[in-house]
Parts: sequence; structure tokens; C-alpha cells
Amino acid sequence: MQIAFCVHPHLATANEQRALAEQWLAAQGVESVAVNTDHLLIDSCEFTKLTEQTRDISLVCALGGDGTILRATRLAYAAQVPLLGINFGNLGFLSGASAKALFPALEAFLAGELHEDCRVVLKAEALFSDGSTATHTALNEVLLGRSLLGKVIVVDISVNGYPLPSPRGDGVIVATATGSTAYAHSAGGPLLTPDNQGLCIVPVSGLGFSAAALVSAPSDIIRLSVQEHTDQHPLLFIDGQPLNSDESDTFISSVAITKAERDMVFLRYDTPDFYTRIARSLAGGSHAR
Repeated sequence: MQIAFCVHPHLATANEQRALAEQWLAAQGVESVAVNTDHLLIDSCEFTKLTEQTRDISLVCALGGDGTILRATRLAYAAQVPLLGINFGNLGFLSGASAKALFPALEAFLAGELHEDCRVVLKAEALFSDGSTATHTALNEVLLGRSLLGKVIVVDISVNGYPLPSPRGDGVIVATATGSTAYAHSAGGPLLTPDNQGLCIVPVSGLGFSAAALVSAPSDIIRLSVQEHTDQHPLLFIDGQPLNSDESDTFISSVAITKAERDMVFLRYDTPDFYTRIARSLAGGSHAR
């Protein structure tokens, strides 16, 4: 058995705890490996090599805030292993254990006693202007947004080939239930329970009736594209990471978004239920999970 630790490089406390956890695991006869979270970015050329080096892992353990945990899901999903997030950040919506529970949570994992939460993952198939394509997965959301400040874009939306009103604004988010508590929520989208299988379509700073959010069915195919008359190239973001640059010779023509074939498995130790977390978050609590 081998455990991969993904730690925010600038969180001293988290790195100190990782080092102690590695020593504790070694005493239990369990191997561990530290992963540089910079290698988990979409544009990292090291990611493929990293997945080869960690193909024998049984768990990804992320120490940090939601951003660190979100990056770590790329490795866990590629390796088809569960992820245990230890909250060293603020809200901690993606975490499965508090910082003080790191060692009890690892002990519970070795004993097979952690609770599993299965989360929907998005599959985004992007088509570029030169005819090339790229496919990525996202735990939280996909955003097709504007590249120029001060100028709106008009995004054409279709579901299963049926067109919806085209919102004018900053772009459109397609989010999972997990992502409904993140950017989609700040853009005015609804909160979905973690086991909800639908996808949430949320215009960002949209104008008029077309700005209404919509929750699709799990089997729906959502396609986003920017109208050709726009004077800017759209940018595509996968879980907050840009997939293309406005300065590039090619740009995003459209993106088809569906529910991925596999879910992401999160492990939970001492975190409360979804409604308690939401209540704490909305009340201004610093630890939502």
C-alpha cells in the first residue's frame, strides 16, 4: 500500500504534519510519496509522468484548503483511488477531516472505516478553431467566459440539441453538485446536495430573463459556444484553471459538457452532514465542514 500526499507548498503547518504522518505510516509498514501540487495543473507537462510514478497508490491525501484538494482530485481521479482532504484552509467544503484529525483519519482509512461519498464529475470536450480537440474532467465546474474586461459576450447554450436563451454577460458556468457551493453559487446558482446527479447551468452576470439558472438531467448533453459576431475570443476554465489563452492563434469554438462515466470518491471522517455545513457557512462560520 502507498499513500500520496498533496500539500500546499506555502502552508508550513500542513507540511510539518505531512512529514509526521509519513513517519507514522512508515512505522505501520505503509509507504508514502509527496506530490508537488504544481504538477497537478492542467498545463503541467509533469502530470503524465506523475501518474506513472504513483500508479500503485491506494489513497490521495490532500493537506490544505479547497484549492489544494481540488488540484489533488486530478491525481486521485486519474489513478481511480479515493481522496481524503484534510482541511488546513478556511471553508473546507471539499475536506473529509479537520486538521486535528489527520492521524485518526489515516488510522481509520487503514482499518477500512471511513465513509465514502461519491461525487459527479464533468467531462468537457473542447473544440478549437483549428479543428483540434481536447478532453478534460472537472470536479467543480467548467466556465466559458469573456477574455476582455468591460465587454460582454453572448453564449449560445443548447441541451441535447435544443437551444436555450443566449445570455449576455461574463460567460456561463456548468457545475456539478459539488461545484454548486463554489463559483456557481457566487454567480447566483442554486445549492445542490452532493448526491444530486444533475448539472447546473449558471450565467455569470447575465442580463434579463436569460440569466436564470437551470439544473439539467444527468444524461443531458450541454453545449456552449460564443456567437461568431463577438469581438473577443472566449476563455475556457476547468476547475478554475485556464485551458487556452486569448493570445493564442487558436481559440475555443465550443465545448460539450456531460456527466463523466466515473464518479469521484471522497472519504469522510469527522465532517458533519451537508445541511449542517451549509448552515455554518451561511452563518459565517470559518469551518464549513
